[in-house]
Amino acid sequence: MTLSEATAWALRAAKAGDLEELARALHARGAAAVDGDPPTREVIEAGEQIRSEIDSLKRKASVESARLRRIQEFGSLGEFGRHSEFGPPGAPH
Repeated sequence: MTLSEATAWALRAAKAGDLEELARALHARGAAAVDGDPPTREVIEAGEQIRSEIDSLKRKASVESARLRRIQEFGSLGEFGRHSEFGPPGAPH
């Protein structure tokens, strides 16, 4: 596989958010680079796009992780939580 092909594969995987496929494509990209396939301007630009997509995936994962922490914290507050939309437990409705 050429460096250009592996780079295109990695970019598709990154845009799709497919981490397993991205890992395989980046491995192939590294192997192509080690084999001496010279990078073109397009390959370098696509590499920057891959980096940007990975940064975006990391931000999304961080946001989702924070959401899960909030959900978990809410769930640990008991059946209705301390501050449910109906007020504290035992409050008149």
